Amino acid sequence: MSGMLTIPEAKDVIVGELAQNGDWIVASLDTRIAWPVKAQKFNYRGAEIWVLPLMKETYPSIAMKRTGGRTRQDCERLLMRFLSAVAWVERSGASVEYITGGNLPRPMGRKGELGNVITPDLDLSYLPEPADEKALLAMALPTGAYL
Repeated sequence: MSGMLTIPEAKDVIVGELAQNGDWIVASLDTRIAWPVKAQKFNYRGAEIWVLPLMKETYPSIAMKRTGGRTRQDCERLLMRFLSAVAWVERSGASVEYITGGNLPRPMGRKGELGNVITPDLDLSYLPEPADEKALLAMALPTGAYL
């Protein structure tokens, strides 16, 4: 890897599609997963979900714009299922600190260093999407991988 990874500022991340006004829902995270330093968009269960990087003075987060007649509760549930799938694939833990909303995807602010590990991006080329409720629950349960 050439060069050192740097944590971006929000003004450098919330651009393009992320700068489009809408009804955004954001889950700000406390995570042990190595988190990317750039925004990434994933299609998950028919929705576009964004992985927002750890930014200077904000939590790492995931976000989506409410579309297609989904309720806020539907969006929150989808974000939680996406996070469970990411944690399962990455074999590490993540918990939601805050769920917020607004016209733009704005993660909650944080003070000080959280000790997060960063990575250029997440490789989520395989992301499980079980249809069975028991499989979804099993994926959401702690695995002990990070204990």
